[in-house]
Amino acid sequence: MRDAPPRPLPAKALRWRCPRRLAQRASHDGHLSFIEAMGQPDALEALRLGLELYAPGYHVFVAGPRGLGKPDIVRGLLDELTLRCELPRDRVYVNHFRHPERPRLLELPRGQGRAFASAVEKACEHVADAIRRLAEDEGYARRREEIVSTHREQERKVLDAFEKSCADRGFAPGPAQRGAAAEPDVVHVVGEQGVSMADLDAAIRAGAVKAEDEAKIRATYAELRAEMTAALLRVRAIARERQQALDVLERTVARRIVDESAVDLRGAFREPAVVAWLEEAREHFVDRFPAYAQVLLEAAETSPGRPDAFRLAAEEALREFHVNLLLDGRGQHGCPVVVEDQPTWTNLLGQVERESDGRQGVRSDFLLLRAGSLLRADGGYLILHARDVLAQEGLWDELKRVLRHGRLEIRTPEALLATAPTVLHPDPIPVNVKVVLIGDETTWYGMREGDPEFTEIFKVKATFEGDVPLDEASLDRYATWLHRLTEDERRLPLDADALAYLAEEGVREAGRQGRISVRFGRMADLVREAHHVAVREGATTVSAGHVRRAQLSAARRHGVEERRVRDAVREGLILVQTSGRRVGQVNGLAVYDFGDHRFGKVARITAAVGAGRAGVVNVERMVDLSGASHDKGVLILSGYLRETFGADRPLAFTASLVFEQSYGGVEGDSATCAEVFAILSALARAPVRQDLAVTGSMNQHGDVQAVGGVNDKIEGFFDLCAERGLTGTQGVLIPRANAKDLMLREDVVEACRRGRFSIWPIDRVEQGIALLTGRKAGVGAAPGAFVRGSLYADVAARLVKLCAAPGPEAPAGT
Repeated sequence: MRDAPPRPLPAKALRWRCPRRLAQRASHDGHLSFIEAMGQPDALEALRLGLELYAPGYHVFVAGPRGLGKPDIVRGLLDELTLRCELPRDRVYVNHFRHPERPRLLELPRGQGRAFASAVEKACEHVADAIRRLAEDEGYARRREEIVSTHREQERKVLDAFEKSCADRGFAPGPAQRGAAAEPDVVHVVGEQGVSMADLDAAIRAGAVKAEDEAKIRATYAELRAEMTAALLRVRAIARERQQALDVLERTVARRIVDESAVDLRGAFREPAVVAWLEEAREHFVDRFPAYAQVLLEAAETSPGRPDAFRLAAEEALREFHVNLLLDGRGQHGCPVVVEDQPTWTNLLGQVERESDGRQGVRSDFLLLRAGSLLRADGGYLILHARDVLAQEGLWDELKRVLRHGRLEIRTPEALLATAPTVLHPDPIPVNVKVVLIGDETTWYGMREGDPEFTEIFKVKATFEGDVPLDEASLDRYATWLHRLTEDERRLPLDADALAYLAEEGVREAGRQGRISVRFGRMADLVREAHHVAVREGATTVSAGHVRRAQLSAARRHGVEERRVRDAVREGLILVQTSGRRVGQVNGLAVYDFGDHRFGKVARITAAVGAGRAGVVNVERMVDLSGASHDKGVLILSGYLRETFGADRPLAFTASLVFEQSYGGVEGDSATCAEVFAILSALARAPVRQDLAVTGSMNQHGDVQAVGGVNDKIEGFFDLCAERGLTGTQGVLIPRANAKDLMLREDVVEACRRGRFSIWPIDRVEQGIALLTGRKAGVGAAPGAFVRGSLYADVAARLVKLCAAPGPEAPAGT
């Protein structure tokens, strides 16, 4: 019958036992890689496809739960595969002499980047030393002096001739005041005084100059002014000729210096782009040689006997000729594999550094460009965690841009802003890298739904599960991997019982008896801690007892929150009843998961029923403490009540449903069965056993459905009952679909074996209410018909009375 109370599960059904023969057979020495131990061929084949196939958009997303060791899987498979990578050429940035804000990218054969940078540095040192020696070069100094003295003599002759012409006609060169400034002019000589044309009228009135001589004086003045202009033009031409002669000398010296310094460069590096840049550098040096010479000669003069000071001055003066080697390809063999655990903008894409320019300012130039992990992985593989990339503002969009176009631009995030000041715009770098994103299913779905370009770039998805089917082959792989772990880390060997117990814990971790977890990280930690316990006890092998004690130690370390909850229950701060009966009150079960520790907690669920038209009022939702899944569960149980009791009449009642003393959010639908039991109990005024706890979801037709965390929930209620004293009547109701998930602790199994505790699997709501109240539900053959005197008959009668009674309207948010 659908409402007949179920029988408790036998003890043997509560925990899967690893057959000792399998543990012994699997314990033979063997060598099994981490990837082989995973036992997931479909996921591995998808990953192989993504790693081996180089084509546009064939980047890889590796999905799976945390703790699976997905980065290790990728690295392990890369080690196993025979990959043919096209390793990139060496990349260097050099100065763009015409546009310094646009550093130029040069590519050289792999391994030559370091040699090129070193050769340029040596050439710069040779140039600086050659300039320093110019101060002692007598031939250079004599030639400069000859040029200067020759042209000065020519200037003197022109000026002397002009002065003689002035003197012959009674004039002399002299300045004329034009406002606040004085300019070259000639003046008429009267005695020993010079009279300017501006003062000529005054001189005539004073009798110093005859009036009849005025016209001749002014005409002579005009002639001499023309001669003066011609003389000044000739002097300026001679100055230009002098400077041109000096320029020719300096350019000749500059070319000689740079050609002598760069002779090895031109012979060793014949890449067209490199040759072109060397020629541009040569011409730039020749054009600005006087400035370099002045700075370096002053440095040599002010730092005699201090070679380091001169060297630093030379490096600064010739900074624009140096080479920035982004990456050195020497000594690298095989495909580069880079795991970036902190993918910030600068770590992933590179950065433009800033430094003091020595003049209380800050500079950024081509020498301050730095490579990121994306460039270090060029020609190979870059492994990233998807959540870390998404957490950095703008980083995902920039990464997509690089992968789409195959070009990397090293720039700061601020450069993307329209209001950003002028920054460096270096030549983009061609990159060919395979990106492997690691994340969980939620992240993959979120990226797929939120970004239409995502699946165009990441066409391969390799999904790894946290567990695999439990069979002899998986047990063999499991135990062999454990053996390899102990050998590789030089741990004490595991005996057969320890192997069996660890396999059982793997099944418990998987959450189903037919599966075994492959989250090897957590299992490896348990082996290490069990080794520690065994060493402290002086054992030569690790036994199952050592593993159990390691588990207990870890539970004590991480179980602070669990102890606080238990203390609150023990002290009566949290009310939980484990004996007696109460109307409208059911012990629900929840799981608290803190990452490194999870435990089951009893949650008192109550229902209060009265007249009205509000239906089932979800108090948690009214105060914004109910999640979407919990809201859905409440609506589902409302549907069950309508189908069961409202087939031929409308339901008019108000039932408030609440998780008592719950001040955090309530999520999930695993309490739906407990909630409907509380409402049925309140409607029928039928007391519910408090020595039982319930977990399970349901559908609108009353079928009980599986939930998660069933082992933790059972053990949480068991621990509370055991602390208060096991009576033999206590136990937990679970969905029958969860019976295969049971991997309970040994003490729980033993208590059930001795009849001190029980686990009841139920398929229907009616079975649960019968067990909780001791009364059959009494569902009849026809809809809305119930057996006289049954619990459901009492519920139906109560609903008829409530329907006839006036009540308040439904509040908002029910």
